[in-house]
Amino acid sequence: MKDFVPSPEMRRVFVPQSELINEPLMLQITYLKCGGAVLGVAVHHTVFDGRFFFHFFQTWSKFTRGTINSTSIPIIIDPPPITLSYNTEYTSFPFSRSKISEPFTTCILTLDENQLNILKTQLSKSAARGTRFSTFQAIASHVWCCICVARNLPPNEEVQLAFAFDFRNVMIPSLPESYMGNAVMRIPVVSTVSRLVSNPIKHGAEKIKETINQVDVENVRSLVDYLETIEVQNLSRRSGLHKTKICVVSWLGMPVYNADFGWGEPGFMARAQMFGTGFVYLIPRPKVDGGINVMISLEVDCMDQFKRLFYEQTIRSAI
Repeated sequence: MKDFVPSPEMRRVFVPQSELINEPLMLQITYLKCGGAVLGVAVHHTVFDGRFFFHFFQTWSKFTRGTINSTSIPIIIDPPPITLSYNTEYTSFPFSRSKISEPFTTCILTLDENQLNILKTQLSKSAARGTRFSTFQAIASHVWCCICVARNLPPNEEVQLAFAFDFRNVMIPSLPESYMGNAVMRIPVVSTVSRLVSNPIKHGAEKIKETINQVDVENVRSLVDYLETIEVQNLSRRSGLHKTKICVVSWLGMPVYNADFGWGEPGFMARAQMFGTGFVYLIPRPKVDGGINVMISLEVDCMDQFKRLFYEQTIRSAI
């Protein structure tokens, strides 16, 4: 599947379609001439998040193999009562309300284990002693910096990276891994192009880490309170982002390849289509391959430059 590229055609062929907007989950199996099979999935993201999505398929596959146990069953929990007032820090939603319809292109770039180690080693050397960064923080920062340069943004331009944060472990008590629902919040990180470029990887990673450390249960409850006051349709739009913004979604650490229906582990997993410029998905590769796939949608005139910068940094660091 090394030649796979997300596209409207891939979605049309492999993913089930529906005119209804409230279908929580739709599935389609397509058998290929080579003997393989493609499981296409359409999910209502308001109903449940990525972690439960993968948990669902892991549980389903265990049922087919007869290896299910009670700890694998999804758990539905009544949401806790919201006691805090609406918090104004969430009025600035990370996406502009106007739709961006600029032409874009999509690609999947691979970072093998060696390249990942190079990036993380470079980050560790530049950071304060004892500071630890996650793989997500390192890659997201690297992508953010490369995109800013590829887009040729002015040095003083304010830029924003939004990412999806799983708050299961923030809640008191924490939500179980098998919680059935959406326990994800979008968090914006703001900086300037000059700060990102002058401190490649380090500055962005520090900003992301700092933002994550500030999230607590009060932030989550306040956001839930806010979201209950608005229409869901205002949050769900398939359009691109402004040139100063990107959104990074991480599937790292999720059991992406653990859904064994009796045929062995999946050989490949990815989105069928991207819906606009500025979106980035970090997806683990199969265990036998190792490393990470970075799926990105970007303006057509910026993609070649981004690809060059994306790999140039790891090569330079290795010398």
